[in-house]
Amino acid sequence: GIFLTPTKCNYNIIWFLSCTFHNQQNVNKKSPLLYGGCVQRLLRFLIERELIPSKMKIGSINYHYRILIVFLAILPALSFLPERRLTSILKTRESIGISSSSIAAEKTREDADLLPLSSFDRRKFHHMKTRGRVMPIVVMGEPILPGQRLYFRSGDPKFENLIKYIAQIEQDYAETVMNGKVSPNIEIGILGFDQQSGGVSRNGVTARVETKNFVYSLTAENGDRAITTSFKGARIFQLAADPWMDPSGSFHMAHVEILDGEFDDESRGKRRRVSQIESDELFAQIPYLVENWMGLMFEAGLATPASLALAQKEIVATTKLESQQQLLNIEDDPHNHIRRRNNNYALYPPRRQTERSIWVAALLNPVRRYPVAVSAEMRPAYLACRNDRDRFDLCITTLRMSIEFLEIYIDAKKREGNEGNETA
Repeated sequence: GIFLTPTKCNYNIIWFLSCTFHNQQNVNKKSPLLYGGCVQRLLRFLIERELIPSKMKIGSINYHYRILIVFLAILPALSFLPERRLTSILKTRESIGISSSSIAAEKTREDADLLPLSSFDRRKFHHMKTRGRVMPIVVMGEPILPGQRLYFRSGDPKFENLIKYIAQIEQDYAETVMNGKVSPNIEIGILGFDQQSGGVSRNGVTARVETKNFVYSLTAENGDRAITTSFKGARIFQLAADPWMDPSGSFHMAHVEILDGEFDDESRGKRRRVSQIESDELFAQIPYLVENWMGLMFEAGLATPASLALAQKEIVATTKLESQQQLLNIEDDPHNHIRRRNNNYALYPPRRQTERSIWVAALLNPVRRYPVAVSAEMRPAYLACRNDRDRFDLCITTLRMSIEFLEIYIDAKKREGNEGNETA
């Protein structure tokens, strides 16, 4: 009853196909066979009405019937395709107003969805990409730890060539980046002699340098020009290869690998969890040992809370220092250790395990030495550690040895005092 006359046949067929296709797409998507049955009934109806010959050749069909046959062949296949997005894929970048940066950002988000990374993974990828460095190397008589500051003075003309090298980097950076409004982060490597091995340690710390921190002066002995500066330890590194001499023959350069406590050598998983448990157990022993060690240092007269706070001021964070200054009067009271004996924990450092182990190592081996050597040199061994478990193990062993030494030292002083009183 749909097809009334042959002249309206084409339009009625198209209308019937569009209705059938619409219903197939929106009502019965899960049954494409229903649409195939509708098409078969339509073809049977057209042949019975002799609107389409049962045996025909493409060349004998007029233009409208060719279009009809194409529709009949394509529409069943379309019923199996998913729905398209509302945004046409034919729209150009200009028509929808998308910039190249937004397209790149969208592509990055799509790639991230394919391989989702945690924040830890992203930080580690960044660390792996940036941990390799090529930097000048300076060898000192003793190693330093992150946060320790070592003052240095030299009259060697070769050292001035190192300053010129740093100045050239600053000049190149100023000409190319933000017109010199931001200073570059230039680092050099500080290595020290290892007393046990008798050679230069392959582990050291980086130090940030700027030409404005180098001061020229004249020596009092012969009036020669000397250069004075200081190096503050920043990040632990190890040599990736043997150093080589720079073209001027004045200082050494080396490939170094920056080591970060967040990405230790322990692999993630069960082994890392076991290492962390062991580290936590060792970490729990530190407060008691440090408390005992400080009490013995105060009793021996080798340090006061004030002197320890001043010695550690560049190891402990600035905010931590401010709270300590309010709690602790910076004065060398000979009886200060009696009033503060039960509050030595107030001198304690930040909570992060790696930073606290650095603090303990610097407490035992300060740059400005104690009147008596109360501990063996542990800094080269500390810089060689690759995880917090080994760092705390080293600190605890050294603390116990130092406590034993201080107990013997205090007993010896008491015996000397008693013998002096008996003689008098």
